[in-house]
Amino acid sequence: MAEYKLTTKSQEAILDARHRAATAGHPYVEPIHLLLALLAQVDGTARPLLAAVGASPDALQTQAQAMLDRSGAQLFLMKWSTYVNGQGDPAAPGNPVLHTSAELQNVVTA
Repeated sequence: MAEYKLTTKSQEAILDARHRAATAGHPYVEPIHLLLALLAQVDGTARPLLAAVGASPDALQTQAQAMLDRSGAQLFLMKWSTYVNGQGDPAAPGNPVLHTSAELQNVVTA
């Protein structure tokens, strides 16, 4: 098995993302939870990197939170209905769940 050594900041972001998902009542940690956790790190690298490429970390954080607020119930229902309908693990490959931020964006704008 591969062994990964995460930085302290990476570990903190993953724990924060998990906390954010649980607090919102979401059964899974999604990429958007991790994005919000990374943007919340005052002394992390995400904000300076985004600023360096001309993006506004504050605007991105606001938009990501709004997207999560609008789509949270949809994420839960899609994953839960997959599981309830006897299709096994809702996060298994091939099941109709959201795995990427592009898929999340499609749901939000649909």
